Amino acid sequence: MLTAIGYIPKGVILAVDEPPQIATSALMFTFMDGYNDPTGKWRGIPRSSIYLCPAARTLGDDSFVYAMIHELAHFANKGVDDHAYFHKQRHVYEHLSTELAFGN
Repeated sequence: MLTAIGYIPKGVILAVDEPPQIATSALMFTFMDGYNDPTGKWRGIPRSSIYLCPAARTLGDDSFVYAMIHELAHFANKGVDDHAYFHKQRHVYEHLSTELAFGN
């Protein structure tokens, strides 16, 4: 994650605007282990960035940092996946097993 955020410079463009052809209505999104897939694509967009959606601009500083760290965990690792969202599926989120909650 330190390399991905530029602490260890490697010339990676970490965050870019959400491509207009992929409107997700999310805050941000990325691809699991996208950092290690610099040439991979999904629906024509590179897997090698974190995408900031328009709604991300409405977040306060603390929420933006939290969301960015969340996306960095997906971006820099295999196996970090969303099984439930606090703001969308609170009941499911609160009942995740310890193992799933840690990876979530």
